[in-house]
Amino acid sequence: MSKIIQIILERNSWSNLLGLSRSLLALGTFLTLLFNPVSDLLIAGEPIIDPFRISVFIILKEHLTLAKIVSLTILIVTLIG
Repeated sequence: MSKIIQIILERNSWSNLLGLSRSLLALGTFLTLLFNPVSDLLIAGEPIIDPFRISVFIILKEHLTLAKIVSLTILIVTLIG
């Protein structure tokens, strides 16, 4: 058992594949937010308020366009790496 744990710990999980995967997920989310109106992305045009989930859309529920801009900005930074 300890040999398996040692092999796992010695393996470098911070590879280029992880960076590529992160960038592809960010790109997909970025394009979805960029080309779709906020009202299409939310149920009934408003975010669902759930005490166990927090998002920029709930924090800025009165200003959904600003929430979209903030999200796009964060995604651009994520894409840059």
